[in-house]
Amino acid sequence: MAGYDFYAHYESALEVGGDYYGFIPLGHGRLAVALGDVAGKGVPAALLMAKLSSDTRFSLLTEDDPAKAIGKLNNLLYEFTSQMDRFVTFSRR
Repeated sequence: MAGYDFYAHYESALEVGGDYYGFIPLGHGRLAVALGDVAGKGVPAALLMAKLSSDTRFSLLTEDDPAKAIGKLNNLLYEFTSQMDRFVTFSRR
């Protein structure tokens, strides 16, 4: 976004982790800032975080209404995690 600089730093507790952040340009001068935390540590959390990252971008870029995009994201993640002992805490601004 013109006039802004974004900086981020991430360091997992283990070799890989389940924390997520993303800056997703939405067009029309809008930018989504997404933050997520997958329950658990290590490879299982990192794999779910990779899915979260991909599904977040897909949902936000295919739905104009942020509420509908988050609903779509919730449905995508629920289908994947409903049989697992995992969950994601997610926030968007």
